[in-house]
Formats: sequence, structure tokens, C-alpha cells
Amino acid sequence: MQPTTDVYTPAFELLASTANDFHRHARPCLGATLKPKLASRGFDERTLGFAKFGDFLRAAERAGYVKLGKTSGGDIAIFPSTAPDAPSTIILPPVLAPFSPAATLIPSPLVSSNIPLHVRQDLWNAFNSHSDKWVYDPNQDRAFRADTEGFGMPTTRLVAIPPGRERIAAWMRAFTDQQEPHHKESLTAALDRGAESYQFSTIASANGLQRSWRRFHIQQTLKAIEAWANEHGLHPNNVATAYRTPAADQTITPKILSLSPTPPATPPSVASAQLNTRLESLIDHLITDLISLRGLIAITGPKQPS
Repeated sequence: MQPTTDVYTPAFELLASTANDFHRHARPCLGATLKPKLASRGFDERTLGFAKFGDFLRAAERAGYVKLGKTSGGDIAIFPSTAPDAPSTIILPPVLAPFSPAATLIPSPLVSSNIPLHVRQDLWNAFNSHSDKWVYDPNQDRAFRADTEGFGMPTTRLVAIPPGRERIAAWMRAFTDQQEPHHKESLTAALDRGAESYQFSTIASANGLQRSWRRFHIQQTLKAIEAWANEHGLHPNNVATAYRTPAADQTITPKILSLSPTPPATPPSVASAQLNTRLESLIDHLITDLISLRGLIAITGPKQPS
């Protein structure tokens, strides 16, 4: 081992012992899973002057504490210093999934209908987040942020999910370009001010476009998920579901407890029709607010405990 300063030695020793633990239990030791594990033990490479976790790993390799290799997925593989020389590129075993290139993740009746759709929560958060830490575990069919959870999981491959800042900005611009001039002007002004997705949703709602923006946003998210899944040969389950299913709309005829004739049904009054219209509008606003809140949480992340 090359000599190191006392500042780096404890960190390098912690890295080496943690990597040894991974390999002792036959778990792949990758940068995406090792960093959260070290963070749980109070480690932060920035306190040592390293701008990136990879820089810290390479410094530890130069000092002789670990050996590094590259994976086919672009991550860094970490090995104990006593391991044989790592190959230049480590080919991780493929994840077999019942996927065919011609298959679609979202049933076409859902996309073509006007039924409000719900995108699976973990995938919605991942594809609407600005963070570049989101990954997907094909074995568990789950997306998560690698910097907050998932360390030490036995997995053969973690697939990166690209951050969504530029993607979401393009969606908002595309939606704005489709609107009438008076709506387009206010939406364009908001985008020029740098409005985030949840702010854009509020402005669209103020212009009476909450339903059309919500549907456009969901459709673009589903397209992004499907393109990413096709690129990596993945098939996550239940990507999109309907908020309201036909079974939920079925009415159950109540039992007649009295033999006396019932009065003939009267048509609904004008006031009742107006109430139904108002109720539908309130539901639209509620769904929009929930989606906006979900987008805000995906961007800012969960509140950290004090």
C-alpha cells in the first residue's frame, strides 16, 4: 500500500472493510449500492475534498486499499485489494424478463380512452424527478433513489433512469405550443420565468387547462417509461391503471323492503345537474392538486428527519 495521510486512512479503511463485507456475503459491490452503505455509517466524500464518489474510489485504489473495474452498465465495481486483478469490463448477467419488442407496457384501451389514468408511483416519481440517482431493480420490479435506499440488495443489475429536468421542460413547451393564443401567452411567460412542473400545473389550472395538461403530462410520462423499458429490455408491471374501473361504476339494486308501490322516478332538476357539474370540476381540481404535490415531492425529495 502507498502511504496516505491520517485524514484519508480511516475513510479508506472503512471503504475496504465494507467492500470485503459485500464479497464475503457474495453480493456484487457496485458504486450505486456501496455509496449509500457508507453514508449510513457517516461517510461523505465531500468532507475529504472529493467532488465525486468515483474520485474517492480511484484515490483508494491508488493507495492500494481496493481494486476497481467497470461494469457493462457504466457503474464502478469494487473488489478487495487481495482479489485477482479485475477485468477492464465486467459483464453482468442479463436479467431475463417476459418481454417481447412488439409488446406494449400500457394497454391501448387505457391510452385511447378518456378514463383518468394513474401511473405507478415509483416510476412516476423517477421519471418526473430532477435527480440523477434514480435506478430500477429488474429483479424486484422497483424504482428507487440509490442515494437514499437499496444498499446491500442482492441484485444482478441496476438500470439507471435518466433525470427528468430537460424532459419535463420539453413536455411543458410542447403542451404550451398546442394552446390558444391567450392561454399560450400566460404559459409561455411562466416557462420563461423558469416555472417548475408543479408551478406549471397550477398556472394551467388557473387557465382552465387542468384536465388537458394532466392527461398530456401522464401520456408523455408513459411514453418516456415505455421508450426506456424498450431500450433496456425491461417489462415493469402495472405501469398504468385507471382511476375508475367499470366495475366501480356498476350500481347494486337495493332490496325492496316494502310491498307498497314506489312513486315514479322524477327527472333530475336543473339544480341537481348544476351540482353534478360543479362536483366534477372539484374532482378535477383535487386530482390536479394531488399530481402537483406528487411532482413537488419527487423534485424536492422526502423531508429529512431533524
